[in-house]
Amino acid sequence: MKKSFQKLTVVLLILAPAILFIWQAGCGTPSQQPPSRHTRNFGMGGVDIDIPIEDFIALSKSGVSILFPSWGLEQDPEQIRTFLDNANSVGLKVVLDAGYLGAVWGYIGDGPFPDDQTPVLQTDLLIQFIERFRKHPALLGWLISWAAGAHLPNGIDTDAWPESALTIEQLREVADTIRSVDHTHPLIMGMEIEPPDKQEIFDQENPFEAGLVQMVVLGMFSNKSNDGETVEDPQLIADQGARLIDAILGVDPSVSVWMGLAAFASPPEYLAPTVDDLNRDFNSALAIPTLQNIGFYQWGGPQSDFYLPAPEKGLADLWSTIKKLIKAEQG
Repeated sequence: MKKSFQKLTVVLLILAPAILFIWQAGCGTPSQQPPSRHTRNFGMGGVDIDIPIEDFIALSKSGVSILFPSWGLEQDPEQIRTFLDNANSVGLKVVLDAGYLGAVWGYIGDGPFPDDQTPVLQTDLLIQFIERFRKHPALLGWLISWAAGAHLPNGIDTDAWPESALTIEQLREVADTIRSVDHTHPLIMGMEIEPPDKQEIFDQENPFEAGLVQMVVLGMFSNKSNDGETVEDPQLIADQGARLIDAILGVDPSVSVWMGLAAFASPPEYLAPTVDDLNRDFNSALAIPTLQNIGFYQWGGPQSDFYLPAPEKGLADLWSTIKKLIKAEQG
C-alpha cells in the first residue's frame, strides 16, 4: 500500500429523482441474500481528471455506474466541473474527495512537507468545496478518508505512521463539517486490507463507528507482493472477505459495503493480475451474501503511468474481462 496510489466504496438521498439509483447502490439494511443482478452496481476507481470524453462513454457502456476519481479539491474548479459534466452527460455518478487527499488536511501543493506536520482539517476550504459542487447532478457522495490517511504525505510510507493516522475524532470532524453544509449526499470511507491477514479490522489504520458514514469501500488487493515475483495471498478475498464485511456490519448494519478488486499493476509491490486472477477475485466477491457492490481499481488516464484500457501501459485484457463480467452479472 503506497501513498502514490489513490485508491481507491447505504446511500440515502432525499431527492426524489435519485431514489431509484441510490436504492440500487445499496440503500437500507443490507439483505442476507445476494443483491439481484439487476440492482448490483459497479464502480471504477483511480480515474484521472483529464480522461477524454470517449473514456466516459466506454465506462458507461460497460455497465460501470460510479466513478471514484484519483484527485481532490486541489484541482482547478473548472476542470472538476468539466469532469462532472462529462460524467453526467453519459449517466455516470461521481464520488468526490472530501478528506482522502492532502489538501483537505493542510498539505497544500506538492511539498515537501515537514516530517512532523500533522493533519489539520481545513474547514473553510472544505466547506467552500462542498458548497461549490453539492448541487451537481453527477455527484453521488463524499469520500471522507481512505485507510485513516495512509496516503497523506505523513502517511504509511513515513516514520510518523501509524501515530499520524487520522483518529476517529478527526473523522467525526470532517463528517460533521460536510453534513453541516450538505445533509443530502452520503458520506463514504475506504478501508484497506492486505495480507498478511489482519485479525482485527478496526485498528489504528481503520477507525470506524456506527453512524459515521453510509458507505464503506473495502479495498482488498490480492496482487500484493513482498518479493516482486509472487503474490502474498491470491485467495485473500475468499479467505477473509466475508469475515471482514461481517465485522463492518456488526458495528453498523445500515452501511452499504463495496469491495474494490485489483485491476492494476505497480511492480514490484503490486503485480499485474491475470485474467484468471480477476475472474477468481470477482467470483469470490460475488459469493459473499452481504456484499452490495463491486469496484475495480484502477482506470488511470492517458497522462499517467498506468492507463487500464491502453495496451502499451495498461492491462487491456483485464478491461475486456471487466466488461464481460459486468455484462454477465447484469444480464
